[in-house]
Amino acid sequence: MNAIVYYSLTSWANSKDEEKQYPADFGGVLSKVEIYQCPDSGKRVMISNGIPDHKVTLQNSNAPCEVNWVVEVSTMMRVPRHDMKEVQD
Repeated sequence: MNAIVYYSLTSWANSKDEEKQYPADFGGVLSKVEIYQCPDSGKRVMISNGIPDHKVTLQNSNAPCEVNWVVEVSTMMRVPRHDMKEVQD
C-alpha cells in the first residue's frame, strides 16, 4: 500500500511579501516533475509535486505544501525545455 506524504514548509508561515530562493530556502523539499508518453493513447502525462523550481515572492501567509498532481495533454502540444525563456511579442 502506498502512503501519500505531504510536506509543509512551516518556516514560511507568516512571511508575506518575502522572497524565497530555490533550493536554499525550500527546507530540502525539492521540485519533482516526471513526464511520460502513453504508447496507447499518445497522451503526454506530467506528474508534479507542485513545488516550484524557482524563486518565489510570497503573496499570502500560507506555506507551500507538496501535493502531487497529474496533467494529461495531447502530444500535439509541445513541452518547453526547462531552460526556455518566454518570448515577448
